[in-house]
Amino acid sequence: MNLTDNRKLLRDYTDRDDEAAFRELVERYIDLVYSAALRRVSGNAVLAEDVTQTVFTDLARKARSLHEVEFLGGWLHRHAGFVASNLLRSEQRRQIREQQAVQMNALLDSPDALWQQLEPVLDETIDALAPSDREAIVLRFFERQDFRSLGTALGISEDAAQKRVSRALDKLRDLLVSRGVTLSLVLLTTFMAGKVVKAAPSGLAGKVAGIALAGVATGTGLSLVFEKLANSLLFKTSFVAIVAIAAVTLLFRNHSASTREMARQGDARAAAVLSPRVQTSAPLVPETMAASAPLASGTPAAVSNLTLTIVSADTEQSVPNVELDYWLWSGSEVQHKHSLRATQHGTCEVPVPDGTTELLLVSQIDGFADTRLEWHPDQGQTIPSQYTLHVARAVPIGGRVLDSAGNPVSGAEIGFNNQVDPAVETRVQADDFAWPFWITAKTDAEGRWQINRISKEAVQSIYGSASHPDYVGSSTIWAGRDPAAEKELLAGTHTFYMGHSVTVRGMVKDESGQPVANAKVLVGNVAESGRREATNQYDGTFSIAGCKPGKNTITAQAKGYAAVTLESECTDASEPVQFVLRKGNVLKLQVVDPDGHPIAKARVWLNTFRPLNNDTKTSVPPVQVDFNGQTDADGLLEWDSAPEGELAFDVSAERFMRSGGINIQADGSEHEITLQPGLTISGTVRDAVTGDPVPQFRLITGWPMWDPPHNVTNSHWSSIDRFWMSFAGGKFQHVYEEPVLMGTPNPGFVFKFEAKGYAPFITRNVLASEKNVQFDVLLTPTPDKAVTVLLPNGEPAAGVAIGLVTPGAGLRLVPGGFASDNNPGGGVVKTDNQGQFQLPPDSTLTRVVAAGSEGFAEATAAELVNQPVIHLQPWGVLQGVYVSNGQPVPDCPLLFEYGGDQYDAISCDFLAFQTKTGSKGEFVFPQVPPGNHQIALLVPENDMGRQVWMHRPLQNVTIQSGKNAILTIGSSNSMTASP
Repeated sequence: MNLTDNRKLLRDYTDRDDEAAFRELVERYIDLVYSAALRRVSGNAVLAEDVTQTVFTDLARKARSLHEVEFLGGWLHRHAGFVASNLLRSEQRRQIREQQAVQMNALLDSPDALWQQLEPVLDETIDALAPSDREAIVLRFFERQDFRSLGTALGISEDAAQKRVSRALDKLRDLLVSRGVTLSLVLLTTFMAGKVVKAAPSGLAGKVAGIALAGVATGTGLSLVFEKLANSLLFKTSFVAIVAIAAVTLLFRNHSASTREMARQGDARAAAVLSPRVQTSAPLVPETMAASAPLASGTPAAVSNLTLTIVSADTEQSVPNVELDYWLWSGSEVQHKHSLRATQHGTCEVPVPDGTTELLLVSQIDGFADTRLEWHPDQGQTIPSQYTLHVARAVPIGGRVLDSAGNPVSGAEIGFNNQVDPAVETRVQADDFAWPFWITAKTDAEGRWQINRISKEAVQSIYGSASHPDYVGSSTIWAGRDPAAEKELLAGTHTFYMGHSVTVRGMVKDESGQPVANAKVLVGNVAESGRREATNQYDGTFSIAGCKPGKNTITAQAKGYAAVTLESECTDASEPVQFVLRKGNVLKLQVVDPDGHPIAKARVWLNTFRPLNNDTKTSVPPVQVDFNGQTDADGLLEWDSAPEGELAFDVSAERFMRSGGINIQADGSEHEITLQPGLTISGTVRDAVTGDPVPQFRLITGWPMWDPPHNVTNSHWSSIDRFWMSFAGGKFQHVYEEPVLMGTPNPGFVFKFEAKGYAPFITRNVLASEKNVQFDVLLTPTPDKAVTVLLPNGEPAAGVAIGLVTPGAGLRLVPGGFASDNNPGGGVVKTDNQGQFQLPPDSTLTRVVAAGSEGFAEATAAELVNQPVIHLQPWGVLQGVYVSNGQPVPDCPLLFEYGGDQYDAISCDFLAFQTKTGSKGEFVFPQVPPGNHQIALLVPENDMGRQVWMHRPLQNVTIQSGKNAILTIGSSNSMTASP
């Protein structure tokens, strides 16, 4: 049966009154409808014919309204159930219950008896399935589609279609169990394949089509059938023989009670059908989510549905077949599912179990921007039962991947991510994808690639690179810091260059010199994206391609042995690396609270980063083992393959403060680790004038940071989006478990409360040791002030980046704007189409900096209150020559640094404002802000084997708007400016 032809036949009938097309539809679907009707009326063939007649009469009348029905067979199956249900009256069902009660025992001992149990409730149960599952069942077993045709109809692969049918059968069986019908999945599949569709009586199709067409012509329909049935003796008497659904349900409940009693007495076969799962008519929770649903007395959590409708933002038309990456949190438990998919009509049923604390969805389909949806019920937000997701059109980005010799690299993977702006007002929907999502593509034979899943706005904040198993990965590009790279990506011309790689070879042996087989060998650090790893051969040898040349850490580990990490200089001519593994050491830990009570499910993580030795700045590399253990119910953890020497651990647990830098020797003795309780802050946020709860507000987390030059303590606001929390209803509560900032002990926290139309409120410093702190915050209503930004020609400047400079804001200027990633203060907004932005009533706001492609300007907050206009001025240009001892210095890295002494508030981005001198010592910074700034020399230094860059100031420089500054550094230090 061709599904496309079915829709064409329906249109031929409605558009051209083609009765032959309608008769063909009846011929195709008569068996499906008759079989469903026959089961609904418990095998009464005459009544089933009447139901079938009504269904097709209704099809003829409603055909025009059914053009958009995706699967006609599904509609006919559901409508057959509707018509049959209208024919069954409650009194007749009562009569059937009485008659069927005495027949129960005869139904339990054979497949035929099981079919008799299943038949009366099958169609009703199918109707209770989610639409996608119901469609799969009807297409496969009622319309008899093979998996290839079914997959084509659903827009999925043949393999995916087979899996979808399998999952739908699982869910159907679970619902049948809840209705008292217990049978194996194999038997259910057999019944579905062989018994659900029976041949309709000969000639019925022709008779049905004729009456249906006549009914449409005369305006008759269901009323005609009822009139016919009302005058039929058969209609008046046939209910005596009908098997009612309620009777079967009642009798099988009694059967379930008897099997529970058998199980209590030790009958294993009865135990197999004991305690059927409690279900509702809503779609089931995906299997991967089962662990996250909170349980009460052993009962699975109830599940509600979020009905998501996905439409195009520009046309409001539905977007079909969108895939959804699905993450769900219930407390600390997280579940992930990749396979949620919208229907052809752009709808998707998203399961939401009771107890959900966070729901995260990201839409994914070529041609539209990946869009993020996020709800936090634990912060007072409500997950709606329905939501319309407007997805923006994507802009294609692309380029090529070449090796170091300029040859195309086929099969390279390109991956992009971006960072969520923590200052975004609404967290429900955003055109960014961020962690844990990556958008990837593969290069073709010519090394070309393209991605069409990112919005134009989000392109400004993406970062990514190219990788290949046989090459060293490319350098990472940051579009927000490199306007040239952003333009190349949008033009499809950006080139990633892969590096030359080497192959690392070696041998793994034990202490007796015998080969250790199946050892895992890692080249690089555990946390390094460019690491390479493999399993060695039975003779102990290994060979790993694609490794970066130079000094590498190489690690070997095997079951029962302690891992060993070596440092080796890797070249094309390197000698094989020799590993000798010894028996593993035993590490025993117990994690407790301050009262000595054990902490279960505490995470113990081995810190594999290089420790600092302050005396020599050198150290033995830490063993690179990905160990992340969890304590048992007694707070105990044991590791029998721990490496030798002192190991550094980080330990964390829900509602406790994380503890880092715990050094322990795996010596077989038990080591106790005490975790302090987390810091819980809670309270209310109200309007200072009315006393009413503020309906929507944000809680921003920061840390007090000492500013030595100014002898003050500023607030350093987090750049991590999870520390920017939105709450609803005027109440908040959160437990902090991270007392460490930037690797140093943190003296405490500071919190900022913000709401639209109110002045922000900043708390006192709060120590982590305070454990429980309550704030009753009063926010003062203060309207924002509109500020207009104008281009140099006086026209409104739309889309210009506005930096709101406060102590600790950490804004980073790039040519034409601000870096869009990792802004600790989140203090970057953009002007609207009229060139306006809202100046927030923040008393800590010191300066406002406007930066766009056509100009730059800055003003104090006080100036803008009195005169709310900013006039952009053209950027300046800085070029010059760097000499030493009268000779030009080639290939020398220079950095342009933003003037002023508030480096923690605003600075030039390190990557965007650096350059190298040419062969004659020449350099140029083509777009620099006006004002007093500085040129610095970048000096590489070795820090624990890593290269770091030290800034050595060279010379101050004054940049004038729209002018070219020419500077000579190193001799006369002269500078001239020209228009």
